[in-house]
Amino acid sequence: MNEQEKKFINSIKEKIQKYHIPLTTKQVLGFYSGSFSQTKYNNGRTELVDASIEWHLCRLSSFYFISKYGWIEFPGVGIIPYNLYYFQKEVLKNTKHFKKMVFLKSRQAGISTLYSLYAFWKGNFHEGENIDVISIKQKKAQAFTKKMFPTMNRLPSFLKTEVVKKNTFEIEWANSSYMLSESASDKAGRGDSLSLLIMDELAFYRSDTLTRGIVSAAQPTLTRTGGSQVLISTPNGTSGSGSYYYEQVEQLRLAGGETETEKLIEVDWFEVPDIKGIKPYKGYNEKLNEYIEKNYYRNPEVRKEMQDYFNPIFENWKQNEWLKKQHDDLGDVLFKQEIGHNFVISGDQVFTDETLEDVKSNLKDPVDTNKLGKSRINGFWVWKHPIPKQRYLIGVDVSSGTGNDFSTIEIMNVDNYEQVAEYKGQVATKTLGKLVKKLARYYNEAYVVIESNSIGEAVFNEVYYSDNDSYSNVFRTKKSKNGIVRMTGWETNVKTRQIMLNNLIDWLTVEEMFEQLKIYSKRLYQEMITFVWRNGRADHAEGAHDDSLIAFGLCLYFRNKADSAGESFLISEDGDFVGTDSKKDLDDVKLNKNGFDFTSSDEDEFEDEMGLSKENYEWIIG
Repeated sequence: MNEQEKKFINSIKEKIQKYHIPLTTKQVLGFYSGSFSQTKYNNGRTELVDASIEWHLCRLSSFYFISKYGWIEFPGVGIIPYNLYYFQKEVLKNTKHFKKMVFLKSRQAGISTLYSLYAFWKGNFHEGENIDVISIKQKKAQAFTKKMFPTMNRLPSFLKTEVVKKNTFEIEWANSSYMLSESASDKAGRGDSLSLLIMDELAFYRSDTLTRGIVSAAQPTLTRTGGSQVLISTPNGTSGSGSYYYEQVEQLRLAGGETETEKLIEVDWFEVPDIKGIKPYKGYNEKLNEYIEKNYYRNPEVRKEMQDYFNPIFENWKQNEWLKKQHDDLGDVLFKQEIGHNFVISGDQVFTDETLEDVKSNLKDPVDTNKLGKSRINGFWVWKHPIPKQRYLIGVDVSSGTGNDFSTIEIMNVDNYEQVAEYKGQVATKTLGKLVKKLARYYNEAYVVIESNSIGEAVFNEVYYSDNDSYSNVFRTKKSKNGIVRMTGWETNVKTRQIMLNNLIDWLTVEEMFEQLKIYSKRLYQEMITFVWRNGRADHAEGAHDDSLIAFGLCLYFRNKADSAGESFLISEDGDFVGTDSKKDLDDVKLNKNGFDFTSSDEDEFEDEMGLSKENYEWIIG
C-alpha cells in the first residue's frame, strides 16, 4: 500500500469515528467505484475522494453531511459555512434513534435551520421520502425551506440528486422524494406516504383543536411508513394554542426526558455561544467550553451543574448586557418564554415564585425507579424504603379514564412528613388496586386513602372488597344505594375538595408548616408550577395535571389517621408479598368470606365500622 492509499484509508477511518458512521472501514470500502473527484468542504479544505464512497458517507450520516457541506445565510453577514454548535452535533447523532423529537428551546438556537438542512439531506440522499414542513403561516413555512438553498446551491455535482421542481412551496427530486412547505390548516399533514413531519413553532398555531387535528391526520401514515416527527417551538403557555406542545413536553419530562421512541431536547439560552462581531455578548464562551469539555449533553449531572451556574444569571438579567437587551425587546412574559423557555401560566398561580424556589431547592432524584424487588413498575419512584415502626400513609388519585390523565400514588412517612415514594402511570383499575395493596403492605401496612369518584370506586373495591386478597387499613365511608350499604373511599365534591386543597396550600405556603415537609418529586413540583386560581378555586391550568398534588394532599389531610404502624412486609425478588419481617402476632387478624380483614378481635367494633350486621359474616382466625 503506497502513501496515497494509506492517506485515503486513514481519512475514511477518521470520518467513520468522528461522525459516528455506522459501518466498518471494510464495509465503506465496499462502495468504492474508482471514480475520483476533488471535493471542497465548507471550511475551504479540498480532498480527492472516491465519488461513490463520499456519496454514501453523506447518505449514512446527516451529521457528516451537514458538518462538511452545510451553508447558511446569516443576517447582516451573508452566506457562511454552517459551523455546528456542540448541542446541534449531539442532536444529529440522536435523531436517527427516535421516532419523535420534541424541542423545548430558547429563541435563536438554530433548530429550525438545523432541521431544514436535515430535511434536505433526507430528500437528496434517500429515495421515496415524503416530507411535510408545517409552520404558523405559509411565509414561515417557506422561510424554513429557504434555509436549505445555500447548501443545495453549493453542493458538489457528484453529491446532488437531480431536482425536478424547486421553489419555496415544494421540492421534488428525481429519486421520488418530495418535500412540501405549508401553513397550519385543516388540510395539513395528510400525505398518503408521509415519512417525516416537521411542525415548526407549533405552540403558536391558530388553536389547540387545529394542532391536534394535524397530528391525528398524520399519525396513521407515519405509523404505516415508520416515519418520524420533529416538534419545534418555544413555549406559549399551558392552555389554548400552546396546550398540545406543553402536554408533549410535560409527558416526556415525566418519563425522565425520553422513552424508547421519543426524546425531549431542551436548549437553553447559554448553550448558544457568542459570535465574534455580533453584539451585545453574553460573555460566557469560556465557561460554556468548560461544560462542553465535560460532555454536558450526555452527562445529566454536569448539565445540572451547568444550569445551577447559569440560572441565577438569568434571574438577575439586569446585570447581563445580552439578557437585558432581550428583556427590553421582548417584555417580561415573552422574555421568560422565548429566552428562558418557561411555560408562563395563564391565570394567577397558587404558589409564589418564592414557594416554588423553596420546593425546587429540595428536589432529589429517586434512589430506585420503575421497580420493586424484581417487579417492574413503570412510573414508580422511591426515595426511601420503609423503616420498621415508622408510620406511612398512601394517597391515591385515580385517572378519570381519559387518554391524558394519570393515576397517582403518593406515599408519605407520617412521623416526619417525608415523601418516600411516588407512582404515576396509566393502568387498569384492577392493576392499580393490586399495586396499592402491594405498596401498602411493603410500607408497614400503610393507611390508604383512595379518591373514589367515578372509576376510583373500582380501585377501592379491588383493595377493600377483593375476595381473596383484601386490605382493610383504608379510609372508608358508607355509601347506600338501593337499600344496600357498602363502603367506599374519599369522595370529592366542591366542599371536600376545597377543604383538602386549602390544607395542602397551607402546608406548602405557611413557613412553620412547610419547614416540616420533605418533598422530593420533580413531577409534583411541575404540577405546582401549573396550579392556578380559576373561577375562584385552585385547579390545574388548562392542559396541565394535578394528579400528584391531589394524592399528596390526601396524605397531608389524613395524616392523623395513620395512628399505628406495623413492621415492613417482606417483598420477594419478584416483588410479591411473602410475609412480615417481625414476630408480630397475627392471630387477631380476622377475615370474612367476602375478603374483609380487620385487626381487632372486637366484633362489635367491626360491626360499627362496616355498618352491617356481623351475622352476615363467617369469622375465622387468620
